[in-house]
Amino acid sequence: MKSYLITDPALYPSAPPLFQNYLREIFHLHHPHCACLRDSKESRRELLAPLFVKVCQECGVIPLLNSDIKMALAHGFEGVHLKGNQLGEIPKLQAYGLKSFYSAHSLQDLQRASKAGVGVATISPIFATPNKGEPLGIEFLEILEEYAFACEIFALGGIVSQKEIDLLKGFSSINGFASIRFFLPLPPN
Repeated sequence: MKSYLITDPALYPSAPPLFQNYLREIFHLHHPHCACLRDSKESRRELLAPLFVKVCQECGVIPLLNSDIKMALAHGFEGVHLKGNQLGEIPKLQAYGLKSFYSAHSLQDLQRASKAGVGVATISPIFATPNKGEPLGIEFLEILEEYAFACEIFALGGIVSQKEIDLLKGFSSINGFASIRFFLPLPPN
């Protein structure tokens, strides 16, 4: 099952050398397929973007940037994770040869994303996660089994251990998982 790391600026050091080392530690510990630099503060994103791409390339991880196509192109990212209102940007990503990821929160969102040509759609929240409302749950994944999508689907939300990943492996409609907290390094002993 593919895995997708999403960064959270509150959980990562913002000093460049510390950020690089922290990212390398996570990549070596967890070996994600792809990773997204997500940070709403533009100045910090601009500072960390080239370092993020460099470490991703060193470690064989596909670098993605959250929602900013212009910055993704400027720094060599391989794709962009689009927000809900950016579905119309998929043709632009395709024209630039960038991978497209999209955040979906319902069956209708998944259908729209698939029809629009998105490469990967995250569906969330599957399990309970702080500040994200009622989880869709395993029952939702059972419903997805009845549909065909042109995009890959990654479960997101509340995936913090191997237990949740093992539950996801039983669904042929799920190609991978995305998480923030699963990828945190192990605490020191």
